[in-house]
Amino acid sequence: MRSRPFPIVSLLLATISVAPASDQRQPARPSEWPAYGGGPEQIRYSPLDQINRNNVARLAVAWTYDTGESGGLQTQPLVIDGVLYGYTPSHKTFALRAGTGEHLWTFDSGIKGRGANRGLMYWSSASDARVYAAVDQYLYALDARTGKAVPSFGDNGRIDLRLGLDRDP
Repeated sequence: MRSRPFPIVSLLLATISVAPASDQRQPARPSEWPAYGGGPEQIRYSPLDQINRNNVARLAVAWTYDTGESGGLQTQPLVIDGVLYGYTPSHKTFALRAGTGEHLWTFDSGIKGRGANRGLMYWSSASDARVYAAVDQYLYALDARTGKAVPSFGDNGRIDLRLGLDRDP
């Protein structure tokens, strides 16, 4: 185990390890969180009812994800079509399979961000799905399947949010 100056930054999900024998229902498909705060209402609440007073004592870790970075993980992840999108402490964007924690991709802009960076945005059409991620003064459009910058967006996948404001950036 390697030593780090700060605690390991991880995402942690929990699941019920054993369903009650009397519950013959199939588990509901987990809700998606398509926008910051869970949705347009930003209530940060899930209507899921699989965890209750009768089974909460049987919660067990389903998976963890180590970003490999130190510092505080301050992200509001999105969950779309079974994929969790979030930020690392240095503002890299990542995608994981929400059900297993399997790492799908990480986008590194090359700019080391600092401080909280919580909000990602998601957009899709019939043939295109994008994650919009901010790093410093830039907004990146990423292909949601690959994590690669979309070259047709702005200047090779990013726009500078300081430009076009009728003042010196």
